[in-house]
This record gives sequence, C-alpha cells and structure tokens, in this order.
Amino acid sequence: MSRVHYKREDAMAQLGFRIKTNDDAQSTLVRVELVGAIENATIPQFEQVMENLLEKGIKKLELECGNLTFINSAGLGILLKYADLFTSVDGHISLHHVQEKVMLVVELLGFHNLLDIQKG
Repeated sequence: MSRVHYKREDAMAQLGFRIKTNDDAQSTLVRVELVGAIENATIPQFEQVMENLLEKGIKKLELECGNLTFINSAGLGILLKYADLFTSVDGHISLHHVQEKVMLVVELLGFHNLLDIQKG
C-alpha cells in the first residue's frame, strides 16, 4: 500500500478571493478565484464570502481552484454545505481547474461524487 504525504508550504493558513462579476447588472453568475487554503483557520472568511454572495442573489457560482493549494475535510464539509444552499435557491456551484493535490483529498473523502468538478 502506498502512502501520499502532503506538506503544507506555509505555517499560517491564508485564503484570498478574486471575485469577478459580469458587466450585466441582471447576471446571477459570479466567478470567484480562490487563492490559498480552505481549512479551519480560513473557513470563517470563506463562509463570509459565500453568505454575501447568497444575500446578493447570486445563483450560479464558479469557483476557480487553480490557486487553491490545500483543503481539509472541514473545508470540504463547508463547501458541500454551500453547494446544498445554492441548490436550495435554484442555484449551482461548480469547481474549475482543481489542482491534483487538492483533487486527491476530494477523491479520498468521496466528495468528487457530491460536487460539480469541471475538468480542464
């Protein structure tokens, strides 16, 4: 049995957001680039951004994960919570460009069957 070890590069978890909206004021699509890690220390930031998007009536959310360097099981749980919340208001969340090391965690925990993960 082989083991995969993941070493975080940074001692202090950080999470940044780049929110991109369409010029169309009526659009309910938003793209959010995630930069850093979603884990216990950064979950409150992530929740605040997600709650703000829901309050603004955003229905379709594309999470750009190319710069998401780490996610733990708690982070995946929160992500699934918001995927369910968006679905409950006839919305949708999709993940794009998920890094291999992040995808490994997603698959090991079985979340790849629960989240919309777009390839490429």
